[in-house]
Amino acid sequence: MINRLLLIIDLQHEFIDQNHPLIEACEKAATHYQQVVVTRCINPIGSAFRELLGWTGCDSESEGTVLHRQFATMPHIDKPAYAVDPKLIRPFLTNIDGVDIAGIDTDACVLATAFRLFDANIDVRVRADLCAGKYHDEAILILRRQIGANRVIFR
Repeated sequence: MINRLLLIIDLQHEFIDQNHPLIEACEKAATHYQQVVVTRCINPIGSAFRELLGWTGCDSESEGTVLHRQFATMPHIDKPAYAVDPKLIRPFLTNIDGVDIAGIDTDACVLATAFRLFDANIDVRVRADLCAGKYHDEAILILRRQIGANRVIFR
């Protein structure tokens, strides 16, 4: 058992199809972690996504906010931003060595969350093999440079 928290970012209907291989890979990986938490992107009225980008997906009534069934019963954190607030992660870190991030999109919410947790002095790694995104490879290069090559792992 890996004594870390696996933080799975936004595996919900808005962003990824149920048949995407990342769903099965994250589900399998989760069985090897001491603790697993998933995030769910929400987009309330007044959010930066709505106000600055004009994006209206993931509203509270949307099917897009529904987590894929494999993750629906796991502890989850709703996030109305790209990154997870570290204060919401800390309660899950008792007797845990650090956080491994997986999910979608590597070039958006995974990247933002990795930076935010790193800035909060949380031992964070990104599971590159458990992430996907349009600019995945580019995001991995940025992460290797900014949080350290040893913090971007492939299993």
